[in-house]
Amino acid sequence: MKNSKLRLTTAITVAFALLVGGGASLGAYAASGVSAPDASPSADATAEAQDAALATSSVVADDETTAGAKAPTVAEVEGEAPAAAETPAGEGAPKAPASQQPTPTVETQAPAAPKPTVETQAPAAPKPTESGAAVPQVAETEEPDSRVATDPAAHGGALDAGATGLEAQAAQSAVAAALPPGVRSRISVQVGGTRGVGDAVGPQAGVRLKLVTNTRVRWFISSQDRPTDTSLGTWATCVSNAQGVCTIDVPATFSVPSDQFPWIRVDSTPAGVFVIDPLRIESPSSLLPADTTGYAFQLRSADFVSGAETVYPRTSQISPDSRYGSIGSLQTSLVNPPLAAKCGLNIGLLVDLSSSLNNEQKALRTATSGFVTALTGTPSKIGVWTFGTLSPVNTSNNAHIPLTSVATAASAKTITDRVAGFTVPSTGQGTNWDAGLREIASAANNLDLVLVLTDGAPTYRLSGGAAVGSGNSTTFAEIEAAVASANAVKAKNTRIVALGIGGGFDASLPQNLQTISGTVSGSDYLTVTDYTALQKQLKDIAGAQCDGTVNVTKQVTAVQGTSGTAANGWTMSVDDAEAKKVSPASGITSGNGSATFRVADLGANGTRAITIKETQQTGYELQKQGAANAVCTRADTGANVAVTNAEPNGFTVSAIANTSVNCTIINYQIQQASVKVTKTWKVNGTTFENGSQPFGAATYVIDGGTPSGEFGTIRTGFRAGQNISLTEPAPTGTPSGCTYQGVTGNGSKTLVAGLNTFELVNSYTCVTTLTLNKKVVGGTAAPGDFTLTATPGGSVKTGNTVNVAPGKIVLSESGGPVQYRAAVKPGVTLVPNAVGSWECVDSTTGTAVAITDRDNGANGQVEVRYGNKISCTVTNEAALLVLQKFVQNGLDTTAVPADWTLTATPVPQEGAPTVPNVSTPGSTTGTSKLIASNRAYKLTESSTKHAGTYLRLSLTCSTDGVTYVAPVNDTVTVSAGQQVTCRFVNAAKPALSIQKIGWDPVAVTKDIGPKPTTRVDTSQPSPSDRIVQWTYLVTNSGAIGVDGVTVVDNRLAIDAVTCPTANLRNGTYFLEAKQSMTCWASGRLTP
Repeated sequence: MKNSKLRLTTAITVAFALLVGGGASLGAYAASGVSAPDASPSADATAEAQDAALATSSVVADDETTAGAKAPTVAEVEGEAPAAAETPAGEGAPKAPASQQPTPTVETQAPAAPKPTVETQAPAAPKPTESGAAVPQVAETEEPDSRVATDPAAHGGALDAGATGLEAQAAQSAVAAALPPGVRSRISVQVGGTRGVGDAVGPQAGVRLKLVTNTRVRWFISSQDRPTDTSLGTWATCVSNAQGVCTIDVPATFSVPSDQFPWIRVDSTPAGVFVIDPLRIESPSSLLPADTTGYAFQLRSADFVSGAETVYPRTSQISPDSRYGSIGSLQTSLVNPPLAAKCGLNIGLLVDLSSSLNNEQKALRTATSGFVTALTGTPSKIGVWTFGTLSPVNTSNNAHIPLTSVATAASAKTITDRVAGFTVPSTGQGTNWDAGLREIASAANNLDLVLVLTDGAPTYRLSGGAAVGSGNSTTFAEIEAAVASANAVKAKNTRIVALGIGGGFDASLPQNLQTISGTVSGSDYLTVTDYTALQKQLKDIAGAQCDGTVNVTKQVTAVQGTSGTAANGWTMSVDDAEAKKVSPASGITSGNGSATFRVADLGANGTRAITIKETQQTGYELQKQGAANAVCTRADTGANVAVTNAEPNGFTVSAIANTSVNCTIINYQIQQASVKVTKTWKVNGTTFENGSQPFGAATYVIDGGTPSGEFGTIRTGFRAGQNISLTEPAPTGTPSGCTYQGVTGNGSKTLVAGLNTFELVNSYTCVTTLTLNKKVVGGTAAPGDFTLTATPGGSVKTGNTVNVAPGKIVLSESGGPVQYRAAVKPGVTLVPNAVGSWECVDSTTGTAVAITDRDNGANGQVEVRYGNKISCTVTNEAALLVLQKFVQNGLDTTAVPADWTLTATPVPQEGAPTVPNVSTPGSTTGTSKLIASNRAYKLTESSTKHAGTYLRLSLTCSTDGVTYVAPVNDTVTVSAGQQVTCRFVNAAKPALSIQKIGWDPVAVTKDIGPKPTTRVDTSQPSPSDRIVQWTYLVTNSGAIGVDGVTVVDNRLAIDAVTCPTANLRNGTYFLEAKQSMTCWASGRLTP
């Protein structure tokens, strides 16, 4: 359980060598300046030498130290490195001669920090820890006393999270201005209060601290330094502020005794807060025995160096020894909250399962279970938490037990069964009060009382969620951490009672127990010598809150003659409560089934009879226990207490001083019955739950009454053994295609206790039909040419009926001329595999009704229901195309329309059926041809007789025979039921001929001039003066006009021929179809 690490330093070793080897004191060597001889030291001599050295030194509280002198601090004498301090500008700290020891005085200027020479001492033999494992006693070097430094890390480590006051102060000290005039140094103390989240500890304001003088138990050993209660003066006090920071300024006039350094100690606390001083710190080392010491922190020489600003408490305090180490805050305790004066508390047990309990664990389990048993039957709730090195102790059977009612023996047994499994692990466990109290502080349920059962002082604490500590020693830090966590529990208005068990707690040394609870023995804390005494003490605690009470626990059972379960909400009343001094006069059983009545003024061993009656609830009757209305027992002995019945629902029992009386009343539930009638529909063998049936509605009647409402509801008011008659009127809403087969499950019924469920089943056979019809518009096709199909169902010809199963039916068709296509309504998308939009009507009731509440065929699918008679019709329409031919002949052509063949070829379309071409001889009237509706056709013509001699003038189409429009890309699409007429117009190609008329050239001048194509009559005037004139007759014998005609005579100049201006257009001549023009030219004959 207890452990500490012994620190032996190089300086102590040297002092020990001087004392043993040379017989002279360290002070003598220091005064003479002679080098210290080497010798083997002992521990006691070391401490004596250290104190002797301190005794020869003095601390001067002014600034008149000899210039240039270098004074060692106590840290140097004890083996620590002195604190670093600035050297004023222009001044250097001279080095002392190697052969001399410096004079032991303290300067106002701190010396530069020399590097410490550290020697280690061979470790002592390992000593056993609480867990049984050996802990080597390794000598440690002391930390340099760097508290003069402004870095917070130099103050022994950062404070626990939450001590924000000093952290901020320490952080600011690096840039702080010089201390006020007249102030030598400043000492700040962080005062802690209640633990927050994790390791954080909140501040405590209003605590008054003081610097007190030192006393040395053994004048020559500094480790025996102890604080007195004598203050250094009015300046040596302070009060913690809202951040928990308390600051003392040391005046420059203050002189410190050479080796009697003051202590920081609590002077007073505000209301609601206290500090236990002294504390009990422990260590397995013979050099550092268990000690009851003041809760105070000793200052050191460096704290009084001019300009020093130091922070306390230190997390690694080494003066007088490491047991004075802190968590970083001087910890205060909250005053214990008062315990509510009631029977029926929420109680937590915090049980120590450290290794030192290994031989006592059975007794601990017995004592804990006895506490639970002592409260059984009361309206109390108990939870159990465990702790060792951590909390819970690291085995599954040691897990925390949540807050559980002990109002009944059954519920209390769930706790005692768990407690019976508590075991001290073989791996070894320390004592961590902090961990256990943190667990309770974070519990979801608030507790009225926590009992801490422990056999020793704490040896561990939590830091960062891990256990920190040696496991076998107790320092200030372990106690402080536990106190902070205990404050968190108290802050939730929970009282803590600490029970110290066994020899680890001397009744005269209760200080550590007091820190987490309070200062009043027997109320805040108790100590017992062994576990037998613990069991009795726990029972006394249990009874203290319930003595003089009568606790009634209400149980109900569904089966008469059996025990029941706790029930809340039952009213219990006391007759003549005021006269009997009973409070309350009435109560309602709580969640654990209990109600408590306290009887006042019973005297030392008095009794008083009271009568308690319950208010009976509907559906229940009081169950006799034997012949009594209740059974009552004493809490202290378990013996029965006499009961007198107070009919019909009460009893009289005596309250007893110094114990409680626990009574149980049992009510059994009257054997009531309830009825639930369910409905099932069976159609063509398929079962439907009521509400999902395809048709119909029904109700039921009990005992010939009015219809009894909806199926599935529970009807109460019946009793077991009652006979009822269950009938059902004929259901409604049966389709014409369905036949009602009757109901099963009706008739006479005998009810049993509880719920009686009866099922009524209505059965039907239904025939569901679908009639398919075909309508053809246009063309020569007949409805019977097509095959109509319902999927699933079958295929029929028009007007026939198929039997179908209820559901969604896909409608399609096949056969018939391929040019016919089933009509699809605009904007409708057909379901897969459907053909066309169908018109469906429901003839179930004998009159065709359009379907509007489901698929009605428009998308090629119809939904039919049981017993439906549905008729669906699809319409196919033809598309007609008329092809006409018109021919325009020229002067010498005689073509007729029949000379051409007109053709309409379907354009390929993915997914569309293959349809044939349409071809017909040309005629001006044309012939109607059946084509596929809504299918694009390419229009062409051909002629073998007139190939290359006729041109197509136009191709136009019309839907009304009046307005003709040229089709795009010679492609036409005809809608269903529509007729389109298309005309091809062809004309003979233009054909030009020319005749040249004039005198016979031979008659004029042989072989001179153009040769005429026709010789003219010589009776015409003959050329004169050798001038000859010709005419040219140009004829267009085709059926198409020609532009750009130019007449040239190759015997004349290129522009010699002149044509009529009437035939001139855009700079060239033209000739309309079958028209002529006469042009002329003249020229001189050449000899």
